[in-house]
Amino acid sequence: MVTYLPWFRTANKSLSDKITVRMLINNTSGLRSPQVRNREISDKAIENLVRSFESVYLINEPGTSYAYSNEGFALAGLLIQEVSGMPYDRYLEEFIFNPLEMDRTTNDPDMFSKLHVLYGHYHGISEAIPVHSEEELLREFAPAGAMMRSSAKDLGNYLLALLNGGKFREKQVISAESIGLMWEPNSSFPGISVEDGGEALPFHYGLGWFVGELDGKEYIFHGGNRRNMSSMTFICPEKKIGTILLANIDLTLIDKYAYQNLITILNNIIRLSLGENVSDYAKPVVSDPTLNSYDLPVESEEQYLGEYRLTKGKDWVYLGTRLYITQGADGLEGEIRKGEQVIERFALDFVTQKTAVSRNLSMPRSIHFKFLSGGGISDLYIGDRKYSRITEEYHKKYGLEHSSGNEISFHFPRDWNITWEDLNFEGSSLRSAKESIRSRVFKTREAPEAYFQELFPEHQVIYTGQHLSEIHGNYHWQELAIVSSKNDSSYQHLLCVTKREEANYIIVLTTQDNLTKSTLTVLPTLLGTFTWRE
Repeated sequence: MVTYLPWFRTANKSLSDKITVRMLINNTSGLRSPQVRNREISDKAIENLVRSFESVYLINEPGTSYAYSNEGFALAGLLIQEVSGMPYDRYLEEFIFNPLEMDRTTNDPDMFSKLHVLYGHYHGISEAIPVHSEEELLREFAPAGAMMRSSAKDLGNYLLALLNGGKFREKQVISAESIGLMWEPNSSFPGISVEDGGEALPFHYGLGWFVGELDGKEYIFHGGNRRNMSSMTFICPEKKIGTILLANIDLTLIDKYAYQNLITILNNIIRLSLGENVSDYAKPVVSDPTLNSYDLPVESEEQYLGEYRLTKGKDWVYLGTRLYITQGADGLEGEIRKGEQVIERFALDFVTQKTAVSRNLSMPRSIHFKFLSGGGISDLYIGDRKYSRITEEYHKKYGLEHSSGNEISFHFPRDWNITWEDLNFEGSSLRSAKESIRSRVFKTREAPEAYFQELFPEHQVIYTGQHLSEIHGNYHWQELAIVSSKNDSSYQHLLCVTKREEANYIIVLTTQDNLTKSTLTVLPTLLGTFTWRE
């Protein structure tokens, strides 16, 4: 890779220098994202993700073991940009979409409205939950397919080319030799177990494609998901037949004990197309091991009710979320929200008073509750996510602030005074005259430094810090620290900028004291509960 991108490296450069292009697309590079990094939604998103790898240590020798890596595909996409001299999206259009007449396929969010794309659904208890907007932070993984929208007709053209040696309507879009290389196994790993309705035969991985025997046929296949939609492609070269299923919900996480999974569905589509009977292949032959007969005492239910906020976890879907446990018609229910978007609902099926299982459209997951020594619940855990309970003390410390029309709202310390004018607010600390905060809506897209000059025209900038970015709730915030002077006095500022459509919302915290202390007191709660409505 360093032949094409000399600056590319991981923390152990001697290993990352060995990574080749082939390793990226056969998933043996070992690349992964750092746990802490800036997230980008600009045209530089892919490059910035790749540059963040410099803080990651490769664990294995590149090329020696299979581990699926979306980061590897991101680097491959950046390589295409570097070698071709054009943006990744435009390269796909010119060399794949246009020759295959895929006129309703795009990676460009600016085209989504024109194409009337769907945004998918999250898993509810018995019904799906509509998604209202695109998660733009996935732009950095566009080469892994995270942003792509397409149609059945377009993907049919794509399949025809693959099944006809790379040719579509007399146009050779890709060579037959390249297709053969993509479908040639490079590594092997366990396939579908007997318990899950398979035959315990190994799967293999080629270059961007899985290869394996399923229900007596050799298939080339690949699936994808992003928690609110999913896809799966099956190709049977021997029978010259292929099919792609697009789902407006994530079927890769569907409860396999209650519903048919993607492999079962696509295998049967091909079987029926070939005049064969329906098969139960990949349908589990064992029952759900989490089923139990425990009944939570009714008098114990009240102690679980309340609001919990995410305090630990790196899964991008759940960053900035809050979990609410309420009383449902048939027992306790959980609801996870990211801003105003509900991203999950589930019933709580208790195994003991300290452990429950989530029940909804997706696979059941264990939920563990941490009790205080004096009684009451402090935290709950779902996988590697930790949610901490919001107590009465929190509500004593923070109150709800909102504009007159409730377009903007957030929680804010009660020992501050806030005044509103339309969507903009200004405030000052009741504890210290040296702390203040203000916000503005700007209809133009400028660098944060330009907004500062407009908000503080009488200030002289002394120092400008590094541009950072964070996810809070449903919003991506750019952050910039600035030190200024006015009338021989020094001021410290932290600018926080988020965008929606063609407008930017700017929040500036200013202090003449300790900026770090002021930031920790005010901003995590403000940004974490911030909501910007239509």
